[in-house]
Amino acid sequence: MMSPRLLKQKIKIKRVNVKTNTKKVEKDHQDDSKRVASSSSSEFEVYNACSSSISSSQSLFSSFFHAWGTFRRLDIMTLGHYDAWTFRRLDIMTLGHYDAWTFRRLDISTLGHYDAWTF
Repeated sequence: MMSPRLLKQKIKIKRVNVKTNTKKVEKDHQDDSKRVASSSSSEFEVYNACSSSISSSQSLFSSFFHAWGTFRRLDIMTLGHYDAWTFRRLDIMTLGHYDAWTFRRLDISTLGHYDAWTF
């Protein structure tokens, strides 16, 4: 059993790590956004096929999925940025299915709050 003091220190360390990871993800997101903007049309065809259930094709270019398969960062229909490692609850306004390691399956049909750990 940990003493309250050690437990408190452990919690503080976790909070610092989360903050550091968030900054790193923001930098990764900016770098990868530039790369996506200069991608070839064949890459966008694959992207369109994977995201075919999103309601507007215009939103495909404003949406960005970081690191295929992990979805560490979601920017969906310019509503905001969501860091999958630090945010448990997501406010998402879109239709579709998103398979990921952190979000097993999201079936989204209306506005709402979704807890990533329950999927």
